[in-house]
Amino acid sequence: PFVPHQGTIEINVEQVKLWIMTQQNLDFEELKEQFSLLNEKLEKQRIINEEMIQESMKEKLSYIEKWYRNMIQMNIVAIPILSIGLIVLFMANVGRRQVGSTIKPYVYTLAMENGFSPCDMTRHVEQTLIDENGKPWSPRNANNKRYGEMVTVKWGLANSDNWITAYLMSKLSPYQLKRLIHSFGVKNQQIDPVVSLCLGPCEISVGEMVSAYTAFANRGIRTAPLFVSRIEDNEGNIVAEFTPHMEEVISEESVYKMLIMLRAVINEGTGGRVRRVYNIKADMGGKTGTTNNNSDGWFMGFTPNLVSGVWVGGEERDIHFDNMRDGQGAEMALPIWGLYMNKGYADK
Repeated sequence: PFVPHQGTIEINVEQVKLWIMTQQNLDFEELKEQFSLLNEKLEKQRIINEEMIQESMKEKLSYIEKWYRNMIQMNIVAIPILSIGLIVLFMANVGRRQVGSTIKPYVYTLAMENGFSPCDMTRHVEQTLIDENGKPWSPRNANNKRYGEMVTVKWGLANSDNWITAYLMSKLSPYQLKRLIHSFGVKNQQIDPVVSLCLGPCEISVGEMVSAYTAFANRGIRTAPLFVSRIEDNEGNIVAEFTPHMEEVISEESVYKMLIMLRAVINEGTGGRVRRVYNIKADMGGKTGTTNNNSDGWFMGFTPNLVSGVWVGGEERDIHFDNMRDGQGAEMALPIWGLYMNKGYADK
């Protein structure tokens, strides 16, 4: 008879059957039935184990997802101006977020295109605009400094003042503003042409914003992002070369006026810590941005050679700072931009 032993052997199935029946005194069909019952039990246990594992994984994944969603995230995009327009991405995505006050340069650009000057004066008081449905809209301001005084349009942008921006909006058309924003390369078609658009309730991606701001650094010519500059084969031969799409979106005269005001943001306004804290002395302009409930913090900055934008916020809009001091763009996004620029200058 067949006798099991350790090692490698050739097994004869009939011998196995004979040995099992003689040793256990069982009918082979009965033994097969017992094996079948045992397999059913094992299958049921396997299914139960798999369900338990899946449930455990769901709980862990749910925890990880909640933890991830509660993290503050950051996107940064940069586009060189004087080179071929290659886009550089650091943790950037194509998702759109509310832009807040970083939209104000578009409002001021529209004003410059309609004959305004950075030196134009207006009184710094509350503004109430009537929308096309006859409803009044009165924006709040972050502070009341120089309340009631005559201030310049330049001062309004440098300090990201909502009342001065609303004053300009009262002299312009929200439909014109929407068209101008789209001419800057913003693709979001869900922008509503309402008077409150001047304070940035619409959603735009970081890449679109950086591409739009290239017009300020490039004499009114917008540079579209370019992900691939050329393709080479394995021997280094150039198969194809690509150049960025460029388009004039505003007049050079208006750009000159905008540069005066966007420099003032850095030199004397909400972007002042670029000079004070990060000691960046380069000629540059920029704009801070903060949205409702401090959910999104922005900083857009540019030099003659480079335009960069930083967004900071939570994946969900209910993830935000409780106060303006910590949640404003000058506190959340500007420091990242400052560190990034200093790293770049250190590499020269």
